[in-house]
Amino acid sequence: MAEADAGTVTAERPPDTLLTFALATFHVSLLGAVALVILHSSGSVGRLLVGLDTAAGLLLFLALWGITWWTTRWVLTHAPLAPDDPDGGVGRALLWGFLGGAVTGIGFLPVAFVLFFLTAFGLAVFANLASFIFLLFGIPVAAIAGGLLGATFGLLDALVYRAATAFVA
Repeated sequence: MAEADAGTVTAERPPDTLLTFALATFHVSLLGAVALVILHSSGSVGRLLVGLDTAAGLLLFLALWGITWWTTRWVLTHAPLAPDDPDGGVGRALLWGFLGGAVTGIGFLPVAFVLFFLTAFGLAVFANLASFIFLLFGIPVAAIAGGLLGATFGLLDALVYRAATAFVA
């Protein structure tokens, strides 16, 4: 019983640290791998990454991982993976995954903007009004895209957790 409740969170207990770490790392790694495959197959990965050096790429990854870790912890606090729910927690995982993904998208957009454009164009980008308009209109797009990705990851997490607990039981 204690093993089956490892991912379950009560109001008094925060989400499991290892589960939060594993899910955040899985989400960021899968997202990065899929994005890299899509960019590589379209032939635009070289042009996109030409101005991005290793340090900036590492900072970008760490920023995305940190924001994803924080939102994953937040989502697991409100929607723990619980196979004893009537729908296996899938409905809550979809809703809270969407919300967590939207927050991740909104939080990551300014970080990506600063690191990517600062690396590519230097400080001149901040004097450009178009860059601020891009950020202004990019926030709703980042929220929707992040929400859809978050809902997808929430559904995937709930289904995998449900299958794993059924396999262990």
